[in-house]
Amino acid sequence: MTPMPRWPAVAGSFYPANPKALRDEIDGLLGGQEAAREARARALMVPHAGLVYSGRIAAQTLRHVRLPGTVLVIGPKHTPYGVDWAVAPHETWSLPGATIASDAALARQLAAAIPGPTPDTAAHAQEHAIEDPRSI
Repeated sequence: MTPMPRWPAVAGSFYPANPKALRDEIDGLLGGQEAAREARARALMVPHAGLVYSGRIAAQTLRHVRLPGTVLVIGPKHTPYGVDWAVAPHETWSLPGATIASDAALARQLAAAIPGPTPDTAAHAQEHAIEDPRSI
């Protein structure tokens, strides 16, 4: 795995590049109040369009579930770069105002145990589908 962070590819287009503006938009989508988060999520599907398009429905979903300590984020590939079945080899993902740790050991295990997935930075470099500022 590479120690380099995965830098934000679509900050400023799919969501604000300014950390305060991003936090304010996310807080607005969440409705300003913390929900009970009583349901435990074993699987969850949320849309991945820009926050202005799908952020509200994603926030409404996420605010009602308790996520486990480790989450597998799976998304489509919209760019021609890298391999088709890519596992992000980054140890961290960077977003405006936040850095999120990745489980590099789990990523290696998945790539080794499942036929097809390959660690690949190129496939993730400009991909927006799993660059999710709602997680900060």
